[in-house]
Amino acid sequence: MAEQQFSSLPGTTHNFASCINKIIRNIDTVSNVPKPLAIFLLLGLLFLLICHIVITLYLVIFLTFRTRHELKKQIRGIQTSLGLRDAGKEV
Repeated sequence: MAEQQFSSLPGTTHNFASCINKIIRNIDTVSNVPKPLAIFLLLGLLFLLICHIVITLYLVIFLTFRTRHELKKQIRGIQTSLGLRDAGKEV
């Protein structure tokens, strides 16, 4: 059933939302957790997932930019020490 829902790409968001709705509707029969608490926990997990993705993307982009910047500085220093570049100008 899940394979059938997620097999088509264009309606993936709608299928994901309907899957979450089914979980919320059937949560009373599955566990002894009250429905509002279960919804709160699901929203909390979704929030944590989004935070994790955002922080990971930020760190990857930030560290990539920083690494490139550091490499450029090191290359300029090596070029200057080899005499390929003047202190303030390119040769």
